[in-house]
Amino acid sequence: EALENLEHGRFNRSIQLFEDVLKIDPESDVALRGLADAYVKTKGFDAALPYYKKAVEANPLNAKGYVKLAQAYEQVGLLYKAQNLLQSAVAEIGFSAEIHYQLGWVFHKQGKNDLASTEFRITLEIQLDHQEAKLMLELLGKKQD
Repeated sequence: EALENLEHGRFNRSIQLFEDVLKIDPESDVALRGLADAYVKTKGFDAALPYYKKAVEANPLNAKGYVKLAQAYEQVGLLYKAQNLLQSAVAEIGFSAEIHYQLGWVFHKQGKNDLASTEFRITLEIQLDHQEAKLMLELLGKKQD
């Protein structure tokens, strides 16, 4: 129900429901990420960061938690933290198209396009139909020409 409220833009209701879940299960990474997502919409990324961090701590094998936290770091201008987090996620989880794509994106935002291209290629090795990675490789290839 909390996720449904979040999807339909009923952010305050979803916050209340996620908080209710967390009273019962304070380590629920799904509820922590959902609460953070709702806070992004209502209070901004700074307010969401602690909950994304807790979601990663609660389930360090879930790629989605790392990606969400890295995106939040990026939005508040902490690209180096996003990079470090994603590199640790690669070491922790191993092959994850989501993580490699996001790491490629962070490298691209930093102007490290050779490293970005490598990550986008790895993304496509893991998930052959990853459209965003294909598009980024095309874009980066055109920049080098």
